[in-house]
Amino acid sequence: MANFSKPFGRTGGIRRGKFSRILSRAGLLAILWWSLNPQDIASWIIGVPVVLMGAWLGSLLTRTSLPLKIHPFGLLGFIPFFVLASVKGGIDVAWRSLHPRMPIDPLIRRYSLRLPEGTPSVFMATVLSLLPGTLSADIDESTLVIHMISDSESVTKGVLALEVKVAHLFGILLPEKEGFTK
Repeated sequence: MANFSKPFGRTGGIRRGKFSRILSRAGLLAILWWSLNPQDIASWIIGVPVVLMGAWLGSLLTRTSLPLKIHPFGLLGFIPFFVLASVKGGIDVAWRSLHPRMPIDPLIRRYSLRLPEGTPSVFMATVLSLLPGTLSADIDESTLVIHMISDSESVTKGVLALEVKVAHLFGILLPEKEGFTK
């Protein structure tokens, strides 16, 4: 059995922690690939290299000092939220674009994140674009700049709910303060 507790090779190699992170990323990316192509076995000809490269690049690009783990119960709560938000986002955009008056009143708002910097904040900024009427425009330390299609209460509640779901996903306790700023 291979011993991954010490680096191997002359250049340092892969340590156990990094190797397990690459494997867990590859597993999540493989699940995502399968969910997008469940009936197409041939898609794995491209899927396997894409999943492996994505997992490897993800390990290079995400360096965080926090020991982040995805909590199973948080994941079980996040998946339905993610699917429902994606569907609602698609329906909302379609409705607004087909409505005769095009009820669009775009604006930029700043949101003070309660999540720690690094992976949780970047993950929230990425997923935020799937919520109805929102798009992450910038993230700077603990402030997220959001382009909103309107200043409706449902959009505001969606951003707050997403931050709570991401916190549960990563097992993070959020402080009470923060939120939208002027």
